[in-house]
Amino acid sequence: MKFNEKLREAGLDPSEVSAILHLTALEPLRSKLPLMVDQYPDLFDAYQSVHSRQAAATLSNRRFAASFVPYAPRVMIFAGLFEITGKQDLPVTEIYADPRFARLERDFGATDTAPTRNLARGGTQRKFTLFLRGELRTEIGRFMIPRPGTRAYVRIAANFDTDIMFKPGQAG
Repeated sequence: MKFNEKLREAGLDPSEVSAILHLTALEPLRSKLPLMVDQYPDLFDAYQSVHSRQAAATLSNRRFAASFVPYAPRVMIFAGLFEITGKQDLPVTEIYADPRFARLERDFGATDTAPTRNLARGGTQRKFTLFLRGELRTEIGRFMIPRPGTRAYVRIAANFDTDIMFKPGQAG
């Protein structure tokens, strides 16, 4: 089965969906992301609320985002379908005052969203408000995709029709 087929089955147009591929190499963050999705959704929400300028531009033009996190060395697992309900350019001092970012750095090793790193940069950053949708909610943690070989971590789903596979015993 293909990813876009899964989106269409859920009643979604792939041209309205961005795929967020959390390709971080930071440890322990990389290995803890599936745990964060499952047990700390508020922290995952903070983590994926901010992105690079290029990624933010792609997300800003889509209504939905399908998130994937690392699962195995060359495999990513589905972390949810989110509606982008808000986007706002805010001062980094306001964004990173949220205590969740300090916890992400301290407990998960998320130095890419660390307050100290981003406050030193100054200026503004686009912050997204994401709402976990009901479509595909039962698929969270069930289907996987091969890890793409490129660095671009936000893609337009219509241009990213990758194969999906299911965990053993989880075929959909």
